[in-house]
Amino acid sequence: MNGSAYHPSAAWPVMQVQEGQTVTIHVINCASSEPHGFAIQNYFVSGVTVRPGESYTLTFNADQTGKFR
Repeated sequence: MNGSAYHPSAAWPVMQVQEGQTVTIHVINCASSEPHGFAIQNYFVSGVTVRPGESYTLTFNADQTGKFR
């Protein structure tokens, strides 16, 4: 996602997975001074705040079809 602030015209990044697939996402905040949030509609709605220099790993089963932000 590095540089995502410079891609305002597109929903970015996009991941395509198959229904039933186990998905693992590892988020790393490379920022030096500000935290960033991470959430996925319908899967990880509560989200998490990743502080500068920290990371978070989320694993889930893609048991729903659709597009999720």
